[in-house]
Amino acid sequence: MTEVQDFLLVLHDVIPTAGLLNLLERMRNLASLELKGTFASIENQGMVLPSVEDLSLSNQELLAFVEFPNVTELYIATKSEFTDSIPPLNTPRLRKLSLHSRLASMLRQDAPQDLHSLTWIDPGGGCASVSRHLNSLVVLKFDHASPRRECNDLCELILRYPYSCRSLTTVEMRAYPEWDILFHMLLRRNFLTGQGVARITTLKLPGYPGISLLEPLAELLAGRFPRNLPPVSELSLGAVDGPYFDVDVTGCEDCIDCRMSCDHAYERHDQALYEAERGKEIDMSIIDPTEVKPLEGSDPPLPPELQTWFDGWSIRRRTWYAKWQKFDVHSRRKGACERHDYNELVAVTGDLLHGMPYKSHAISILYQQPELLQPCDVQPQPDDQVEALGYTKQLSVHSEETEDHSEPEGGGRNRVVID
Repeated sequence: MTEVQDFLLVLHDVIPTAGLLNLLERMRNLASLELKGTFASIENQGMVLPSVEDLSLSNQELLAFVEFPNVTELYIATKSEFTDSIPPLNTPRLRKLSLHSRLASMLRQDAPQDLHSLTWIDPGGGCASVSRHLNSLVVLKFDHASPRRECNDLCELILRYPYSCRSLTTVEMRAYPEWDILFHMLLRRNFLTGQGVARITTLKLPGYPGISLLEPLAELLAGRFPRNLPPVSELSLGAVDGPYFDVDVTGCEDCIDCRMSCDHAYERHDQALYEAERGKEIDMSIIDPTEVKPLEGSDPPLPPELQTWFDGWSIRRRTWYAKWQKFDVHSRRKGACERHDYNELVAVTGDLLHGMPYKSHAISILYQQPELLQPCDVQPQPDDQVEALGYTKQLSVHSEETEDHSEPEGGGRNRVVID
């Protein structure tokens, strides 16, 4: 067993923990371990497996019995149903972590100092705020279908405290956040913080938003102040009330949210119910599942007008959701057309979209024009226009760290699979 380097064990019955530990102890060169199943309870033996570098677990139970001091990649699918105990992460060399949101307290207790990438599995429970003090974190991912609440949580965290997650450059959102909070978060982060804090350069979204959003978004990600920054009121949810709640306007939810149009008809529409509901007041007692309770304060302080705006953001969100519930009684739009893919995300960066200039690429796919427009140089706004919004124009220099994922020479490794 000393030659085994990869070990996969899948058991539908309870895993005999004592026998498993005895087996693992014989695998002196084990580098990759994947276990799926529930462990039998035993006394903590304090076993150490220093050779394991890649660890994948169905829950956190094994970490109570075994230490993995040299693990660099860790995946924990969910929290065990049989224990509330959440052991600390004794993994000082950990670089890549995928963690269920119910185990977020692991990072609150003792976060690894060199953590480079964090993926929230089934995000929820305020997990976005946990990343505030993870200053080595470069990539943050939300691995769930449309985790809009958590994306908004993260945007508000960095909006109010732009020095959070000092190394963060890439966010895989898998949802469209509220545009007002996203844009002003990027303004605070990419213009206010200066050197020592990385610029957020890449967002991964279900699709490209309309050009009125995409152009200023790409410029913000590039560290350039947008020539055509929409007013905060035009970025908010209220800006789409007109087309969204107009039964004569076609289009899916995501296209309207992204300031685009499409020809998808309603999934359902009852004209009689529509006429009956028109005169009724909206019910503000309905709780929005994506509602965010606003954080308190900001550091550095937000300009007074923006502080007031974002302090009222949660109320505006609740109002919009109440309107949606009233509308849903008689009509429902398709959630997303083929422009939006929540599995295959697109990368929006400061200068390029998948290697093509963003203007020519975006306009070609959104409006299907035959000619590709040539990109033009973007001239930044004068400093007085930047500072009029309460931001200081300081661009930080950031070089992304690259990793070599090539296979070592000499062929594959010995692998054992038990299912």
